[in-house]
Amino acid sequence: MTPEIAIMKISKFILVLIVILTIGLVSGKVAFAGKDEEVIPFGLNNPFKHPESDNNSETCLQNNSVLTPGHKPVRQWFGFPLSQSHNSGGQLSYVERHIEPEALKKCLPNACGYMEDIKDIGVNVISQHFTRRYDESPLYKGLPYFGLEEAGHKNHEIAIQLYVKGYNNYFWAAIATDSTKYFPGDIKIKGGGRSLPNSDAGFSEWKKWLSAMFDYLDSHKATDKLLYLQLGNEPDGDYVRSREDIRGEQNKGKKGAPRHHWYAYARLIEESYEIIKNRAGPRTKIVIGAMGAGSVALDGFQRPVLEYLSGKIDEKGNSVHRERRCAGTGCFDAYDYHDFSEYKQYQGRIACKPRNCQPPVEIKIIKSPRTFRQLLNETGFPDKDLVVQQGGTYNGYDSRAKKIGEYQSEEDQASYLVKRAVYLAAYGVKQAQFGTYIEHFPYKEDKGGIHNWFTLMGLVYNGIPESGKCEGQLPCPDPGKDVKKLSYYAYKFLIEKLKGSDWDNVKPIETNTPSVYLYEFSKPQGLLYVAWRDWWDVNDTDEDIAGKKITLDFAKAEKIKITEAVPDYATGKEAGIAGYENAFYSYSKDVIGGKVEFTLDKKPVYIEGISKLTE
Repeated sequence: MTPEIAIMKISKFILVLIVILTIGLVSGKVAFAGKDEEVIPFGLNNPFKHPESDNNSETCLQNNSVLTPGHKPVRQWFGFPLSQSHNSGGQLSYVERHIEPEALKKCLPNACGYMEDIKDIGVNVISQHFTRRYDESPLYKGLPYFGLEEAGHKNHEIAIQLYVKGYNNYFWAAIATDSTKYFPGDIKIKGGGRSLPNSDAGFSEWKKWLSAMFDYLDSHKATDKLLYLQLGNEPDGDYVRSREDIRGEQNKGKKGAPRHHWYAYARLIEESYEIIKNRAGPRTKIVIGAMGAGSVALDGFQRPVLEYLSGKIDEKGNSVHRERRCAGTGCFDAYDYHDFSEYKQYQGRIACKPRNCQPPVEIKIIKSPRTFRQLLNETGFPDKDLVVQQGGTYNGYDSRAKKIGEYQSEEDQASYLVKRAVYLAAYGVKQAQFGTYIEHFPYKEDKGGIHNWFTLMGLVYNGIPESGKCEGQLPCPDPGKDVKKLSYYAYKFLIEKLKGSDWDNVKPIETNTPSVYLYEFSKPQGLLYVAWRDWWDVNDTDEDIAGKKITLDFAKAEKIKITEAVPDYATGKEAGIAGYENAFYSYSKDVIGGKVEFTLDKKPVYIEGISKLTE
């Protein structure tokens, strides 16, 4: 090698090194390529909303936590700070009520129990709400506040300390965009003393808080575990206005047309984009939408927000022809909707105006992947992901709860969970969360107190009501706090069966049998199918309701294994006594002449041992 060539090669090496160091210098991070862990597309929403505690736990939390100032990160060179400042950080950014993980575990053993069970289920993505708060102490008054909150709201600190840091899992941050800081021109939320940014000063303060949130996440080394950052929780309910806006006037004369401050939300998305993309990890996706499960504000809110971001309309709702906002990206990566429903509506809740869907019906929307994929296509976003951060169904009954319909058994809830997860995966939903791990405990913010469907929704019972304290609820008394339902075991089995699938190629298979559904999952060890029959959806005889013989065509298979997706017990308590390994009924069937006949009853089933279904 000549000296000239050697010098050239050394120069190239130095140039590459300078580029790498420059990137690390700007970001403060040095990233190394590695194999990403599989992200399970089925998660849990807000499992740490109510990590119930007693007075001793509250005292323990206060005694073991400290109000700590947080700073903007200092630029580093291979882990060494380039400048020195107070507390080894940069500019004062936020304040945190901080508690070390070991102390948190000691003070809140219940939350640790949740964590162990969530790990047992196999979920590795949870969503947690971030409340937009500011400190009220004399020393740090007005600074963005993070960390432990008052009783009943210790959510994101517990999620970060236990779930993300303690078990190295992923999370989805759902940010409440309202706050107690009001500036002239902002939107006041009715009855809460809080407001939404709608002025230049309001948006400036919002961006300061958003940047501080990333400082908080960076300090906990949690930023790279943030998969989804959601702007607002059901904003179509927050941005309601008392008079029609410009967009609403296009529906003038149409009774029941929704009326919203849609542009304020659209601007918030646009104003947030640059901060998130500069501060978040490479896997973080910006999530918008979050249409409430009962909302009918599709055309009055969701559509104009999307049309503005796609460059189809301006801030006044007038038609324009521009490039998509945020340099052609549209300012977001994924669109969210919520689908809490009764168990028969696992494909999508039917939302109406009036709410009970009784005639005359003015508005009717099916909250399904097809509905929202069509919305994204029509507004210029066929390339965006669909996600569902909140959804689920209850078991039991409460005669005093407004949203509760008919009685639903544990089996109904568990079957719904499996069907919903498979259906959403097959129709392109990248992450679907079930709400939630444990039934809610009745707090003031839950409308109806104990009488609401969230106190019956969850994979685990909350122990309420106790014997002699029943007020129209079933089961009564409650089977007991921390008793696992059939849905707990069904969720664990679902993830165990489907883990390792090619999630981008889940295929619906035509069965040519009314109300019988079949879905194909491709795994390294072969194909797996999930099948079920919506027994309520056909005019079967009474004898057929419990079970119906069906025939499916198979090729290149001599024998198949069929396993029920829900434990073979009436309750989770019975299944727990029998043991998880013995809970699911399984049997084999011979394939004769490329066909197999078996009985499909009310439970979904897994079908294995197949090379490929015939086309």
